[in-house]
Amino acid sequence: MAITVVNTGNIWMIDLLRNEWNVFPGLDLWAFKSNTIPTIDSVLADFTEADFDGYARIVLGLTWSLPFIAAGHALTALGPQQFICTGSGTPNDIWGVLVVHHDLNLLLWAERFPSSRPMADAGDRVIYTPSFTGASES
Repeated sequence: MAITVVNTGNIWMIDLLRNEWNVFPGLDLWAFKSNTIPTIDSVLADFTEADFDGYARIVLGLTWSLPFIAAGHALTALGPQQFICTGSGTPNDIWGVLVVHHDLNLLLWAERFPSSRPMADAGDRVIYTPSFTGASES
């Protein structure tokens, strides 16, 4: 036998997480500069956090969307977030982003970009829209 999570159950479970994150925010968005491919066994130590000029972790706020079904999964999302380079002293190639619970210092999920994004000059930016389905996509 195999479990089938129905859409109503999937939405309800994602909504429980969304409510938790909206009431007790604790998630940070990090950019990573290591050429690392995330796997289900990845841990925070597998990644090297960005350090380009102006880099700062982004605290993910209180506005996760109501869950909806997309590509067979319940999904909640935030608006676009951006990392902005302020100088050229410490260039990085950004390979992806991590979502980390900042109180627990626990990696929750990682997403690698199809190719690296340079952060070398003032005004360079990486824009990313966080979303969560509760399922690995690879």
